[in-house]
Amino acid sequence: MEMDGLMLEVSKEQKNKGQKEDRVFSAEAYRKVVDEINDKFSLNINKSKVLNRLKTLKEQMVLAKEIEQKSGVGWNDITKTFEATTEVWKSICLANPKFKSIRGKHLYHLDILKEIYDKDMATGARVETANNEVHLENFNLFHNESGPTTPGSQAPPSSIPSVSNATSTKGKRLKTQTIADLSQDLKDMTMAMKNIANAIVSTSAEVWKTYEIRAALVKLGLPGWPFFRAMELLVANPTLVGVFFGLEEQDRLEWLSEKMEW
Repeated sequence: MEMDGLMLEVSKEQKNKGQKEDRVFSAEAYRKVVDEINDKFSLNINKSKVLNRLKTLKEQMVLAKEIEQKSGVGWNDITKTFEATTEVWKSICLANPKFKSIRGKHLYHLDILKEIYDKDMATGARVETANNEVHLENFNLFHNESGPTTPGSQAPPSSIPSVSNATSTKGKRLKTQTIADLSQDLKDMTMAMKNIANAIVSTSAEVWKTYEIRAALVKLGLPGWPFFRAMELLVANPTLVGVFFGLEEQDRLEWLSEKMEW
């Protein structure tokens, strides 16, 4: 909680200093955030960790903005939670299971998140992750749609201005670096997961296969990196795997969202 607060305060400060251009923070801004967190909490996190956490918080902000419009839902400014009757929650979560992740969750940082990102979200901005950038349109973080959304509809005309050859060359170079980083991250993750899986097999009497864990997470509809983080958490902790599979399916997403907090 305190770590999230520091990360967002430093991000806001960097934005005010002009280190957020074209809705994307500069490398210097991320270095500052990483350094502040490592210094205060005696950690050794990297930019990827910050990017992933920011993405999670922005997803929560998007869901919060959507649920504010739902009938029968109120905001408790003291507890920083959304409140509704059990019937209302069931109806909302049935229509969109993603809302389970913020049911009962204390969203302490919504105000500062809106200060940093609200304008970006309203105009359809890029969300940075450790490995790529995706565009957000109409607060939709869970479907990366680049074409028409209904049969027979036309894709909207591009509003992206043309860029100079120099800018284009720079963009290609950055894209190449991003792909290289992604490849290395995936290799590291694959090796780590194999090592963890081998350790579990050798020490645990009751073991859930990796494909069984993956299948259960797929059913929850976790997007992108939250899926991989949940996979790592469960594979690395046999006890938590037992708890996870012992829960009713409708309760697993909420339980995971609590376990994956910093």
